[in-house]
Amino acid sequence: MPTNSLNRTPNTVVLFGVFEADLRSDELRKKGVKVRIQDLPFRTLKLLLSRPNEVITREEFRQTLWPGDVFVDFDLGIRSAIKRLRDALGDSAENPIFVETVDRRGYRWIAPTHVELPAEAVAGAEPEDEDLATPTPAPTFASHWNWKITGWWWQAPWPWEF
Repeated sequence: MPTNSLNRTPNTVVLFGVFEADLRSDELRKKGVKVRIQDLPFRTLKLLLSRPNEVITREEFRQTLWPGDVFVDFDLGIRSAIKRLRDALGDSAENPIFVETVDRRGYRWIAPTHVELPAEAVAGAEPEDEDLATPTPAPTFASHWNWKITGWWWQAPWPWEF
């Protein structure tokens, strides 16, 4: 996934492991069941998913997650958000599956992801080949017999003759 591709397409669902992050509704689901997660940890997840396998520095987290006029202990806030995100994902800092800590630099998303295109984008896309755009059901043994009995012949090669 290219850098910041999630920022350009907010209507996506990102799949990873048994989880899906719905960026349209800001929901995290595990095997289809909604997982409770607060706003800041979910925004942290969005930032990590926008740049998988790249180290995101603490400064980048600060600039993205908090407005410029907010004065808080950013390091504590980032660590807290990462901890709550890991708790929601069942991840750990010692044996990370999703979020890796990069000492004195920041954090990195390490799990494979798959971006699911929004239905509107898929529906609006023009098929390149009309024959490929319309799925054709595969013939079955029963349908082959039905077509032979009714006089319709299936034109696909069969390994046996009737």
